[in-house]
Amino acid sequence: MTKHLASPDGTRPLWRNRDFMLLWSGQVVSTVGMRVTTLAYPLLVLALTGSPFQAGLVGFAQTLPFLVLYLPARALVDRWDRKRVMLAADGVRAVLMGLVVVAVAVAVDQVSVAPLLVVVFLDGACFVCFQLAESAALPHIVPRPQLPTGLAQNQARELGADLAGRPLGGALFGIGHQLPFLFDLFSYVLGFLTMLFVRPGLQERRADAPRRGLLADLRGRLAAARHARDLSRPVAAARVRLPARHRLGLLQHQLPRPRHGDRPCVGH
Repeated sequence: MTKHLASPDGTRPLWRNRDFMLLWSGQVVSTVGMRVTTLAYPLLVLALTGSPFQAGLVGFAQTLPFLVLYLPARALVDRWDRKRVMLAADGVRAVLMGLVVVAVAVAVDQVSVAPLLVVVFLDGACFVCFQLAESAALPHIVPRPQLPTGLAQNQARELGADLAGRPLGGALFGIGHQLPFLFDLFSYVLGFLTMLFVRPGLQERRADAPRRGLLADLRGRLAAARHARDLSRPVAAARVRLPARHRLGLLQHQLPRPRHGDRPCVGH
């Protein structure tokens, strides 16, 4: 029986990987909850103020952490314990959502837009930190031959949350203004609880040699991002001009080839 359950290379299937299933199942609900409030926040502001502009500001605040925090957060997450980062991110988001639930349930007419903008930005910042820590921890949870499958399942989780979260958010908001935020609070608490049972040690052993400073690390990441952008320009231009059968060859020509002995780095 175990022969049928095992992968061809002898590893267990992902659904029998306890740590991966704990992390993945908790984040399925948590990601749906975030998509629910992604729609509910602008609807709430529109209901309170009647201003599409202020509702749009909330949408902007939701996007801003991805634009301004991704590189700095990545440099910081690489220096911190990844399990603790994910626990802290879900814990902070649960507290923020609890405050929103209380405010909407008790005194919805007194809720102002400015505090909501702060809450939305902090929520997005925590999501950025969690996502970076999760992607970097995945190679320590999933065996290397199963990494493509694990990444695909995480991507399916994101796409499924996009499909289900927004309609669910609209339906819950129609029933009661506080319900989408209550659902999101539940999702963050569940994500936090499942993360508690994931084993620690989700990063590489630190070498004794001193690491370069945070600013130097950020400069290196910015330079790498500019280099990747420069490489993508001729490829993007070629996609317009070349038939599809020639695009893959051009992409392989533009990307730097790994040197002998280099190992692929996943999750950094």
